[in-house]
Amino acid sequence: MGKVILLTASVALLTACASGGPVPTGPDSYYLTKKSPGCGFSGGEGSKAELMREANDFCAKQGKSMSILDAVAHNGVPFARCASAELRFRCTNSP
Repeated sequence: MGKVILLTASVALLTACASGGPVPTGPDSYYLTKKSPGCGFSGGEGSKAELMREANDFCAKQGKSMSILDAVAHNGVPFARCASAELRFRCTNSP
């Protein structure tokens, strides 16, 4: 029984760390979101930075540059809400 609980908790933590990948919102525009693995005991700025790196890599694979449209970080509240971040970006042609 203890192993099942440990496995379930581990999977939940790994899932909370994943962004799920860019979601198209328009021509060359995308949305990313991510929850912090530290939940209520961490800030959202680290998650926001990770999303920016992911967006930059995503655009670079297309031979384009990443341009931020909007970026928001939400701090966690212990025992109430996990820290999270959202990023809206566009992939633009590199100069």
